[in-house]
Amino acid sequence: MKGLYSKLCILIKRGLVTLSGNDSNNYPVCQVAFVKKTKTVEIVSPYGLYSNLPTGAQMIVFTVQAQEENLAGIGYNSLTRFKNLAEGEVVVGNPSTGAFVKFSADGSVTVCTSGAVNISCADCTINASGNIALGSGGAKVARYDDEIQVTDSNGVLCKGKITGGSSKVTSA
Repeated sequence: MKGLYSKLCILIKRGLVTLSGNDSNNYPVCQVAFVKKTKTVEIVSPYGLYSNLPTGAQMIVFTVQAQEENLAGIGYNSLTRFKNLAEGEVVVGNPSTGAFVKFSADGSVTVCTSGAVNISCADCTINASGNIALGSGGAKVARYDDEIQVTDSNGVLCKGKITGGSSKVTSA
């Protein structure tokens, strides 16, 4: 019974990534140190989420089919995780750079990065029941059916609604 207990104890263990992985093969792997051993471990992620774990990340390592030479693990880092989330909130992001997408409990979505945001698609439609703010300090943008106020060249305040426009918008 003691032999069975010791085998069960080593099925799941905590490890530390000592060498970032190779993400070019069929299975992403990294080098992980645990229980005075260093082994190559397959990185397992939920469907649709993929990462190449950085050196220093933590990992839950488990044996596949109870074979110690067949290891897989799920990476995380409790020290650099995104913190202070409300119940039900989700953040997908890069703890190394701080870039993230946050799905808040109130239904709003926040995208935050200090780098560029590139969107590549065939078509893009933005539907907003409220205002669309395009940064700060730039030109204001009015949409079809928006109420607007402008002052003409004689200083007369004019009010109206946007009733038409171009399908192409460029900045001056």
